[in-house]
Amino acid sequence: MAPNILLVVLDSVRARNTSLYESDAETTPFLKEFAHKATVYEQARAPGTDSLQSHASIFTGLHVAEHRMRDIGDRLRPGNTIWEELAADGYETGVFSYNSYLTQAPVGLSDAFETVVSGENHRVPFPGGFDPSNLNRDGFKRYLEFMHCVASSGRPLRSLANGLALWDVTRPLIPSRFQGLNIVPDSKFTDEFETWVNNRNGSWAACVNYMSAHTPYLPDPEYDLWAGQTERELMCDLESHKWEFIAGCRPWSERAALERAYNGCIRQVDAELKRLLSTLSRHGELNNTLVVITADHGEGFGEEGAIRPVRSVAHGTTGGLEEDILHVPLVVKYPDQTEGTRVKTVASLTEFPALVRRTIAGERDKSGFVPDNGLVLASDSGLSEQKRDSVPKYVEDVEVYEHGGKAVYRTTRDNRIRKDVEWNGNTMAFDCTYPRETIRLDDHDQTVLQEAFAGLEPSKAVTSDDVVPADDVKARLEQLGYR
Repeated sequence: MAPNILLVVLDSVRARNTSLYESDAETTPFLKEFAHKATVYEQARAPGTDSLQSHASIFTGLHVAEHRMRDIGDRLRPGNTIWEELAADGYETGVFSYNSYLTQAPVGLSDAFETVVSGENHRVPFPGGFDPSNLNRDGFKRYLEFMHCVASSGRPLRSLANGLALWDVTRPLIPSRFQGLNIVPDSKFTDEFETWVNNRNGSWAACVNYMSAHTPYLPDPEYDLWAGQTERELMCDLESHKWEFIAGCRPWSERAALERAYNGCIRQVDAELKRLLSTLSRHGELNNTLVVITADHGEGFGEEGAIRPVRSVAHGTTGGLEEDILHVPLVVKYPDQTEGTRVKTVASLTEFPALVRRTIAGERDKSGFVPDNGLVLASDSGLSEQKRDSVPKYVEDVEVYEHGGKAVYRTTRDNRIRKDVEWNGNTMAFDCTYPRETIRLDDHDQTVLQEAFAGLEPSKAVTSDDVVPADDVKARLEQLGYR
């Protein structure tokens, strides 16, 4: 039987905070153990700085500068992803995630899969009733809006119960099995994936995107090993985990302190990853599965910018093309692989579709994420119009974030990792062999940047339209900090 394909995206997990990549905190004990019989890429780079950009590149094999997806309004046309290609070859495909860009937003990514699990049925105890997360107003007006929606829902008792299950005042008074979920935990998607796999008769291909390490950084107590109540209260008190720091409303030391809670989130997602792969092993599926474990991007916690005169915070344009954002974990286990190996050459997640095709053809290329020409490209498109609208609430001058940028990585003859960057008309070069110690180089190579990006024309795979997401999708995107 053809091998199964499993892509696991640890959303927002940067390599430097995983113990697999020698973090001082033991955040990924399972992934470190799993890697002993897998292929570890030490120098993997994300193609973009945010979730939408990177997932579009991973799914299509197109660079960000080609597909140019930025936000709602950009839509991937059908027939351009590896998942649709696999479905045409007889695979059953599914995606499992609380990330709305993957499972709900009208950007075309969810259309690539036959089964789409967004977790919506787990948010409220009574799915047939109104979901309070769809409310748009605040204060007393929010209460009036909710009562109006309850009355017009057709199922007022269920809708009212959902409100009580999510309201902070009444939620603790309700038995846990009837409490609503502000954010659906990754464990629910592991459960859904297991049920789905058990009902498959032939080969399958799936993407599981785990959101535990994405903001808000609120790990379960058993994984919260490095933070405390102070960090938890700070996280809950934030209105914007990015712009409040950029605007100077809060000191950068508080943003740095949140990294301790973030480490606990990574420990939690590592535990969920163990549960996921143990499920496959228990059902005899693991040995016949290509497993790719990575992240769509990293996260900034106020580190000084090497490329721009601002600190790196969160991800996307505010994070920039810094190593904290682009250096991501990448572990690959081929079907029946039993010996571990490490790849030190710079690698790109954009190579995922090509790796899948070669694996199905029976090839076991241990450097499969390394581009043939050795050049790894990354891009940031700058602030989209939708995201720009929310910025003036915090800062008036956003010019430094308006500019996108582009970077080219390559492995030199002496096995160093060189990064050439162009941002706001300036060209810079860095030695990124040790991503925690990015070193500015005196020379820069504008030619390699020009040549690498010269042939990347806008792809016809993406179109722009006026599709407006539903209110519940907009609410979830805002909840996750995407808007």
